[in-house]
Amino acid sequence: WETCLEEMLRHDTKMVEDWNDEINTILILAGLFSAVLTAFTVESYQLLQQDPEQESADTLSQISLQLES
Repeated sequence: WETCLEEMLRHDTKMVEDWNDEINTILILAGLFSAVLTAFTVESYQLLQQDPEQESADTLSQISLQLES
């Protein structure tokens, strides 16, 4: 039984080490993905805001049309 126990402990220890390595890799990839996604989100958010110059041009155009009527 002693030999069986040693073999099982060696196997379990190796399996736990492999799992720890895998978890560390997954956490690194998740962190990198989060950083890239955040960068794209920040850039995209800026594109969603209205351009103040275009808004002023639209308002002046509407005023001009109203004055012509």
